Amino acid sequence: MRVWNRIKFVTAFLFYPLRSILGRLGVHLDIAAIANVHYREAFRRVPAADKAAILPHCIIDDKCPARFSKSDGILCVQCNRCRCGEIQKLCRERGWQFYITPSANFTKRLVQRKGLKAAAGVVCDLEVDRW
Repeated sequence: MRVWNRIKFVTAFLFYPLRSILGRLGVHLDIAAIANVHYREAFRRVPAADKAAILPHCIIDDKCPARFSKSDGILCVQCNRCRCGEIQKLCRERGWQFYITPSANFTKRLVQRKGLKAAAGVVCDLEVDRW
């Protein structure tokens, strides 16, 4: 089973640039689901303090009163205009770090600065296509 998951993972990434053509042929690759299966056990082994939930700025409310920090991104104030506050609370309960970032480049720098070993996050297709 483990070898099969690895094969699916590598195949999905090799064929990712061709996904629109494959989709027209009826072959749909759910990269996130395949990657989640591939990395699940390794993710579980990472200590909670070295994990983070990382969310993009586009999911916060337009009238969000949160402030921006150069080191930590957008600082949620749990205003209840979106669900970020709930996610932040769950992260605290689990001992994870929590960040809302303004861009993919900021996220890369944040991961390096904070020394994160594992992250659960959200990204839009536009950002995935840029990488």
